[in-house]
Amino acid sequence: EVDVSRINVFRCVDQNTKETPGRDLKDWKEVKKYFDEGWSLQWLQPQHEDDDLARLVSVLESQFGSLVGVNAYLTPPHVQGLAPHYDDVEVFVLQLSGSKKWSLHATTRETPLPEEHQTLPRFQSHDLQLDLLAPAYLNEEIREGDLLYFPRGTIHYAPSIGDVPSVHLTISTYQRWCNYEVFQKILEESMATLFQSDPLLRQGIPWGATGLNADKTFASRMAATTLANVQKLMKQEDMVSVAMQGMSSDLVNYRMPPVLGFERETGEGVGVGCKVILPDPTVVCFNEAVPDEEGEVMYTVSHSMFNDRKLHMLGKKEQEAGMDDEDEEGEEEEEEEEEEEEDPLPPNTLPIPEPFIDILTHLAAISPKTPLTAALASPSSLHWSTAPTVGSLLSGVPKQLHPIILSVLTELKMLKIILVQQPEKVAAPVGKQAGSEPVNKKKKKKVGRK
Repeated sequence: EVDVSRINVFRCVDQNTKETPGRDLKDWKEVKKYFDEGWSLQWLQPQHEDDDLARLVSVLESQFGSLVGVNAYLTPPHVQGLAPHYDDVEVFVLQLSGSKKWSLHATTRETPLPEEHQTLPRFQSHDLQLDLLAPAYLNEEIREGDLLYFPRGTIHYAPSIGDVPSVHLTISTYQRWCNYEVFQKILEESMATLFQSDPLLRQGIPWGATGLNADKTFASRMAATTLANVQKLMKQEDMVSVAMQGMSSDLVNYRMPPVLGFERETGEGVGVGCKVILPDPTVVCFNEAVPDEEGEVMYTVSHSMFNDRKLHMLGKKEQEAGMDDEDEEGEEEEEEEEEEEEDPLPPNTLPIPEPFIDILTHLAAISPKTPLTAALASPSSLHWSTAPTVGSLLSGVPKQLHPIILSVLTELKMLKIILVQQPEKVAAPVGKQAGSEPVNKKKKKKVGRK
């Protein structure tokens, strides 16, 4: 049963203002009472319970490269649940039952921004006055089975029509996932690096710098100097890759797990003759290289195969709290042992040798299908003829690292992150048995290390 805390109720009065109970709902009996009185219901993130929705979300997250959320709405006949507003996400509306009349508007006179700047906002709006909206560019009845898409920032509202309740899903993505976030991340990473080496950034603000009669020229000089240093740093180090790596990590750690009901795969290990395909590059990411206790740099990758669907889209704090709860199970009993043992890596993190970074990057670059088509295809339909062999991937890698890389590839195969095609076994020539030695064949000298 769905927890009532994931249910919201509301209704729109005067076509302009959203009304809510103003308190938390007690139980499902109260939810039904509100619905019977003409209130619309919103069920947050139904993919937690519905397998088909969870699979759809997982595929869309792989395709978009961004988190995807779902809300379900049940609206009584002839009721408008929400006032006109715009959202901070790209929206897909799927009508499951009944129908609604959707009105879409591009702009409003409530904001001082000119019309050409009222696009793709970073945050959602408050309730907007209907009489201040620009004329609707779409007034359309959306019926059962219809799909409607509108971009981030589109003003919309949708009363139900007909004599039966309306049920629809909103599938949303790209929440605060635009170029602004990329550049913000680049600046954050650059400033964090500069803070360690630039004493100017560590100095306190001068006395009186915030007063009404303060001389603020110091801030201008500092800003000019710091921005110049950021520019130099970006030329010296690949801060863009560092920033994008952080965004990839967010997706991998908080997305829907790509395989529901995950069970580790068993079978043969990965050998040099195997062919390898990485069908979905969005389920794995590199982590920042950090030195271990002995001062040697440790390289790791993280994956999303163990993510908990019940925590999906609940926010980073809630997800991290849920992860902490799982980690604390049995903590008291194992506390003494953990103090003696070395802290292990998280369950979704694997150590890798440095050359494996290039191998996994290459597999991602030549991934033969988009994540969406790969998810819909069977492994046998993938283009194995163009897939690289492990032997070719190991070319140029020091031989002493080959066993470690083969072990990592085998682990990724067991986690179902990569697909592996075993080499075909060649039949022995007629008249000979496989493994038999030819008569009078000279034995080769053994070559090895002294």
